[in-house]
Amino acid sequence: GTTTILIVRHTEVHNPQRVLYGRLPNYTLSTYGLTQAWLAHFLQVPRSTLAMHEAGRGRLPTHCGLRLLALELALPPPYGTGTPPPATPTAAGQAATRAALLARQADLAYEAFRLTPPHERLRVQLGQVRQRVHSLPAVLAALPPAPDTAVPRRYLGHWAEDAPALLRTAEAALALAALRERVLAFEQAAIAELLAGLPPAETLGP
Repeated sequence: GTTTILIVRHTEVHNPQRVLYGRLPNYTLSTYGLTQAWLAHFLQVPRSTLAMHEAGRGRLPTHCGLRLLALELALPPPYGTGTPPPATPTAAGQAATRAALLARQADLAYEAFRLTPPHERLRVQLGQVRQRVHSLPAVLAALPPAPDTAVPRRYLGHWAEDAPALLRTAEAALALAALRERVLAFEQAAIAELLAGLPPAETLGP
């Protein structure tokens, strides 16, 4: 048989807008975000020079070796030989987190308050529609014979035709309203749990 060998190499791409790859959606950077643009700026060389070096078609100036050594000494393993950064949150970060959570908590409370009246109206409307559908046969049976009751019978007949659609619409709207209430309650509970895990506000400073 015949064996096909494909040779693939990295090359320049058509990027007229000069979008940095690290800013493209779903195209994340490494832990330290050392893009080619950032590294070229750090080494004080053109990006083309750095690209040629990475492709094995050129060499970096001598001063770049000292800067790369300084970078290696500063970065923690596995990127270098420096010490790892502290993993504990800063007081300023925790204070900002608390403020953001409290602001979101207030927004959720206002939204829940604002949605309560329309949700209650939906419950009342659904109850009314269900009651009418349930009592319609008895109401029709209680009417005197036609033709004296032709007009109310015609009205009730039209309503009976529309009742299934009204019932479906009201039930779906109430289900969505109940879902929104559950989502708000879940997020409020999650925020309360996160706030409980933060240090007291008076210990975090301004």
